[in-house]
Amino acid sequence: MLQTLSRLIAASSAINAICYLFGFIVLFVFFADLPPDVLMQLPALKLHNQMYQWWHFVIYIVFGLSLLTLVLALHHTFNQKPSLLVQVSTILGVFWAGLVITSGLLANTGLTAALNLLDKSPTEANQLWLIIETIKQALGGGTEIIGGLWMLLVTTLARKHPDWDPGLLITGYLVGVSGVLTFIPGLAFLGAVFGLLQIIWFLHLSIKFALVKKAPEGAL
Repeated sequence: MLQTLSRLIAASSAINAICYLFGFIVLFVFFADLPPDVLMQLPALKLHNQMYQWWHFVIYIVFGLSLLTLVLALHHTFNQKPSLLVQVSTILGVFWAGLVITSGLLANTGLTAALNLLDKSPTEANQLWLIIETIKQALGGGTEIIGGLWMLLVTTLARKHPDWDPGLLITGYLVGVSGVLTFIPGLAFLGAVFGLLQIIWFLHLSIKFALVKKAPEGAL
């Protein structure tokens, strides 16, 4: 059982890291010049519609499903000693995964609707896209407070297990704090810090659990 959980943690963490890397690369290659004003974005997005749709599919839907797998695998790992903290951590993680997946579905469906309306009524299309983007940012793009809180709880739980090395714990707390701070006005830029640090955390976690041969009883 523990061997299976280790493999699930390693695989899902690797997928999450790859999704993040894909997201940053596509952002800088295809969307670096995207106008910051949402009302001006649709003509540019029309040129890269397919890439934008795939981008959101990977960074929101694939990431969200893989995150859900990781959350549940960690739940079964930590739940060898059931506690309220484990339950809260799992609920937050599942909630975060749900928000991420919903954001991706909303963005792709909303973009299609806005582009279909663009030639008929540019003003209405831009207003629709503004609404879609606002909701998407509220759910899973503008702040990372839910993800940050989940990271803080997971790292706190992991402190009780000697298999988690100090580097993994320190990175986990840094990711968690940076995510929570994005909720403060003026600190939304820390979302990039959250993402970059979480790539390191996911890769570290993946490598660690991929190397697990046989976990001792009661350990991760």
